[in-house]
Amino acid sequence: RKNIMRKIKTKIYLPTALTGNMDKHYIPVLEDLRKAIYSDRMLSRLADSGNIVIHSSVGYPVAKYKNTEISIGIEPLNPMIRQDLSLGYIVVVRSDNDSQEVSGDLHRALPKAVKLFKYFISYNEG
Repeated sequence: RKNIMRKIKTKIYLPTALTGNMDKHYIPVLEDLRKAIYSDRMLSRLADSGNIVIHSSVGYPVAKYKNTEISIGIEPLNPMIRQDLSLGYIVVVRSDNDSQEVSGDLHRALPKAVKLFKYFISYNEG
């Protein structure tokens, strides 16, 4: 676990422009994640049927495929400060035994992350 954190810290990510309390802080990013999921027909159907849950109850925005370990998270670089993405963030797509970081600013990383998320779901279903 320490190696992973060290690896993440050595990467350079631009901090977001989001500031303020958690509600103000997360609504734009949570909305970006929601839009990215709904931009794909298959994923939007899964979200409408309740099979993809989009929330920030873990402290940062996440889209999770129900009853699996498949998710997209917009995670803070400092896991000790979960409510603060302004210090930098990383987009991570997780599957059962795999996690992949998607680099780039949020608007470039999210479409790539959504494709990977969709691939993991399709692979899981197949």
